[in-house]
Amino acid sequence: PSSYPPPPSTYPPPPPPSSTLGANCPSSPCTPVGFIQQTPPYQFPYGIIQSVPSPAAPCGMSILDVLKEGSVVELICSTTGNPLYVNQNGQLDGNGPFGKSKSEFCVHSSQHGIVALSNRKRNQFFLSVQQRQTCTSRSDNDDITLLLHAISHKGYVAFESLVYPEFFLAIDSTGKTVAPQNTHLDMKEAQFSVRAKEQLHRHADIMTAFGRPSIVNQLNDKALIQFGNKHTKKYLGISNIGQLFHTADSADSLTIFIIHDRGAGVYSFQSHANSGYCLGSDGNCVNGKGKPDQSSDFRLLENIDRSVCLQSLTSPQSFVSVDNTIALSMNLVHIETGEHQTIFTM
Repeated sequence: PSSYPPPPSTYPPPPPPSSTLGANCPSSPCTPVGFIQQTPPYQFPYGIIQSVPSPAAPCGMSILDVLKEGSVVELICSTTGNPLYVNQNGQLDGNGPFGKSKSEFCVHSSQHGIVALSNRKRNQFFLSVQQRQTCTSRSDNDDITLLLHAISHKGYVAFESLVYPEFFLAIDSTGKTVAPQNTHLDMKEAQFSVRAKEQLHRHADIMTAFGRPSIVNQLNDKALIQFGNKHTKKYLGISNIGQLFHTADSADSLTIFIIHDRGAGVYSFQSHANSGYCLGSDGNCVNGKGKPDQSSDFRLLENIDRSVCLQSLTSPQSFVSVDNTIALSMNLVHIETGEHQTIFTM
């Protein structure tokens, strides 16, 4: 956005490709991860299931895809489980609130794995790793340029200083910054998960492990969607008081959800009719009263029969279900003159 201060006009020379970890899956061979290989006949109440393969993003997707020019993200500290934020004095803290602009950062460059990140609310402050401290800095300082490392097996990223190599942005378990000279890539304090708040849609053809185009190619941010059980013809909805229900009425506006793309195959689903409610997980089951944090995020898994499963990001044992099955059909819908029209059906 034009209101954000520009990044520095020049950057140090780009690093060699080998220094950026976690690129897209190799084209050959491609290990099929993150998919349920068989058609699941599971019968469970709302979202409870005990054994499903460990999920990952569809092949061809990387967490680095989220960190594109113009995107807005939350950086979740692996030590505190909370977002990094900038206080009114320009100081960093790892115990920020979810869903607030002071905990959000705007991406200003992502070429060659190099980024500059400014705070959304206090946009004069950029993340900075200096020789003696991790802090914020102004846009005209070289120390705001950071090299991205994707830690693929964990789904985390790390930010290394380009001015001071091997010095990393790091937050300890109390939310305080760690002296950069005491950091390294493998330490928990230097690892962050990235949660997209606003992003440009991917311009790529994502494939499933089954060798066909992935559903995620069609799931634009803010699109409208329905989930149903193709056998019972029931649809999932959130009532006016935040309770989940099932109905055979596909025209019921309470069954329509707004997609919020969190990046790398993770989504949140907000009620279109009742914007204060969204799908969430409380650790035991899925509910209609999701919070602004990662408990409202779900990983989308694709099945061989083109149904999908929605797995809670924070409670992997919990899945969204409709009429006691987690293998859901999916409709992409379009609202016109108070009615909706299905334009894509799984």
